Amino acid sequence: PQDVVPIPAIPPLPPQAIELMYWMHEYYPGPWGAVTQHFLPRQLPKKPLEALEASDTHTDELPSLTPEQTRALETIKSVGMHILHGETGSGKTRVYMELARRALAQGTSSIILTPEIGLTSQLAADFRAVFGPRVVVLHSRLTDATRQRIWLQLLQSTQPVIVIGPR
Repeated sequence: PQDVVPIPAIPPLPPQAIELMYWMHEYYPGPWGAVTQHFLPRQLPKKPLEALEASDTHTDELPSLTPEQTRALETIKSVGMHILHGETGSGKTRVYMELARRALAQGTSSIILTPEIGLTSQLAADFRAVFGPRVVVLHSRLTDATRQRIWLQLLQSTQPVIVIGPR
């Protein structure tokens, strides 16, 4: 007889993930397979998963909002997709951090998309300095095993997180 490797139970996709898949399918027309591949791992894990930690944040260390940032936040009152335009160094990251802080305070997660993969590292470093291990980075340069591990940890997480990656 062959050795049997126990496979950890994989929880079902949460309703929010399914809603996001439907939204992505409507917004980015394409086959369902292209959409679902962003939500499902390529293979099942071969060993038990470590829990995704979500410790205290350091939001008290954030600088005060400028009047321009406050106006931008007043414009972005509803849940949904928003695009913030501004020159490099104009303070967009601080607005994103404030929105993520508010989401965490309400017990919800955030997705922060960068225009290209090259901008992901700096944005993730800025967010990790404030939000610590609640920040999760996903992009195509990660190995399949790493993306699978992160995906399953996110799926099993009981704490809200901030996911950062390229659009």
